Amino acid sequence: WPGNVRELENLIYRSAVMAQSDTILLKDLPQELLSAVGSVDAPVLAPADGEIISNIDDRGQSVGSIEEPHTEAPAADVTLSMPFGEPFAEVYKQLRKAHGTNILEHAEREIIKRTLEDVGGKQVKAAEILGITRATLRKRIDQYDLGK
Repeated sequence: WPGNVRELENLIYRSAVMAQSDTILLKDLPQELLSAVGSVDAPVLAPADGEIISNIDDRGQSVGSIEEPHTEAPAADVTLSMPFGEPFAEVYKQLRKAHGTNILEHAEREIIKRTLEDVGGKQVKAAEILGITRATLRKRIDQYDLGK
């Protein structure tokens, strides 16, 4: 990862929010990351004596050896979508159906509410994730009566 840990954490969080299932797929990743794939060489993990490291699965079982790092995805096999593709279209339809008007207000309220839940009510962290100041977040919490 070329950035810092906080940037990686934010990227993972945004990807999880955009994911349509419990698994983050390539299409759920932000466009800026997808554009950078293959532009940075990943380090090869090998012990000092040159021995090849084995891949270990989640149960600690060896599943083969690492031969070469894979740094690029085959362009023809990958279909990329914008972060606000189909998932957003579905959310928009549901908001229009449920609320008719003022859908921005309803969407913003729900996004703020879920972000606060995800970070355990930590307003500074939520404001950072949402890309707003803490003061703006406080105003929205009061506006939407999200205080506990």
